[in-house]
Amino acid sequence: MCAEGMQLTSKAEELCVGADASDNAKFIAIVVGWSADIGRLHKQVCAPLGLERIHMRRIRRRSEVVEQMSRLDSSCLRMHCLHIDRREQFAMLSHARKTSRMGKSRIYQNIDYYAGIEIKREVSPSVQYFGRDWSDVTVEVDDDTERPIKATGVQTTRPGLAHDLADAVAWSDHASTPVKTVRQASLCSNIEMRLRKRFDL
Repeated sequence: MCAEGMQLTSKAEELCVGADASDNAKFIAIVVGWSADIGRLHKQVCAPLGLERIHMRRIRRRSEVVEQMSRLDSSCLRMHCLHIDRREQFAMLSHARKTSRMGKSRIYQNIDYYAGIEIKREVSPSVQYFGRDWSDVTVEVDDDTERPIKATGVQTTRPGLAHDLADAVAWSDHASTPVKTVRQASLCSNIEMRLRKRFDL
């Protein structure tokens, strides 16, 4: 059962958002849900497999984690897997005449900024579903996901249970065995359009 009254839950209820990347940040997974539901699903995934936390790189039985998540009721959460492909966008900018002499770090700063804008746009309906906006949200991130999330002014924090679930979602998409309730979207063309407009390419 979900935490009581999703959209009507008290402001005191904590909304948890976790972000994790896979395949060299080609995909970013986002998990959104009330802390009680995040904790419940995390426990239901981990307990049968004898896990305390979900760190997919360190787990041998990764496919079992994904299978367990797909079997359980995750309808209380909003889960996304977003295709952004920073490498492809870097190649576009580094080979364009107007941006070919731009430093690598500046190129990635721009990619991260516009990727962050598109991530926020895509995930905003899920945040709003719970009666929140981005100013109310702190996103659990690791080193791979901090830059695009933080680039647009969203608060970030260290990985927790929501990030653990996002880790499983990201790995499942990379392994082409996506969790059944995950919303899939490619943001590549929108990010490319924003970059081309920014640099008049």
